[in-house]
Amino acid sequence: MAKISFEGSQAMQAEGIDVPYLLHECQQLVNADEALRRTKFVQGAADGYFEHIGRHIISLTSWVTDHIPFAISDIALAPQPIAKELLAIFVVAGIIGILSSDVSATQKTAELVDTVKGMFIGTGTGFLIFMLTYGYRYFRTPLEQKLGIVKEPFDVTEETAFVISKLNELSESRKLERDEQIAEAHKAVKEFFENYYPPVRTAHRVKKSLFSKMLLKTMGFLGICNPFIQEIISTIEVIPELYAHEFAHANGAAPEPSAQIAGVIAQISSEDPSVQYQGYSAWLYQLISHLISENKFEEILKKLCSAWLNERSLEECKERWNTLEEVYNADNWCRRKERWYRELLLKLTGQEGVNVAYVDAPLALLANWRKQQANATAS
Repeated sequence: MAKISFEGSQAMQAEGIDVPYLLHECQQLVNADEALRRTKFVQGAADGYFEHIGRHIISLTSWVTDHIPFAISDIALAPQPIAKELLAIFVVAGIIGILSSDVSATQKTAELVDTVKGMFIGTGTGFLIFMLTYGYRYFRTPLEQKLGIVKEPFDVTEETAFVISKLNELSESRKLERDEQIAEAHKAVKEFFENYYPPVRTAHRVKKSLFSKMLLKTMGFLGICNPFIQEIISTIEVIPELYAHEFAHANGAAPEPSAQIAGVIAQISSEDPSVQYQGYSAWLYQLISHLISENKFEEILKKLCSAWLNERSLEECKERWNTLEEVYNADNWCRRKERWYRELLLKLTGQEGVNVAYVDAPLALLANWRKQQANATAS
């Protein structure tokens, strides 16, 4: 790191100039410039890897998963509620087996060392595969940077009024069936991403897990994009915006805020009113998720009614809540553990907590995007 110094600093101090403060501020500017250079280098490397290698891996694995009728990810999803405990039991049992074996102390030590080496090699190999197939996407040029938007404070009342007005305009649009929702979400997200990143072939299918009920109740999983094989899984069907969100992950948006705003903006930008309706519905559910931390759902419904939300959207909100109320309110051991691990994963990938990453940050970005769109229209 470059260090700054001034010649003649004594003379400057004699003139009443606060040299230590000036040095500190200049050093901060230099450090910020160096950090920016490193960030651009890392983003450039990740973007280059995606363009020349990563997107071809995605295309290949997506093609394979699309031609397999069942959810391959179920192999890994089935033991999810107790996966960490099973791993710990396996490790402890292995160590006990080695220590209790009828061999010399030297052999036991050698076996323990080999076991520990094997664990590190296995973990390292898994991490390397993850980084080569998905993890590098966290270091790509962020979508919000491509869009030229930033997080800014937003007025939830103003945003809600805007979204409700759009939903009311589109309430007469044709309601899409599940297969149509998936197809249109895939098309909208693909077209949206091709405006900012090199094109990639992603999975067209959204599969239903055999363990949907268990994953929903014990882990709170609504949708999953398998980071290794790009397979998209849905555990529930009353939340069509999940399809666009997971397709955004598959197209390369790893951070949760990026995937959230991509799903919304891609569908809003469609020329089909039915797809636009899905986008604004997703935006409304984001706002409800923000409000629900401070209000009961019944109170939010009253607010939506008083704001003249159309009957179709209101009924969809009620159906969604009736289905997910148990999931939102679940406080079992598995859910607490899952929340802790999700918070940890978000922090390890440079993101903020669950509520911020999935709700507040996307809403702040969408508010800024809406303002930009309004300014562009006005000019």
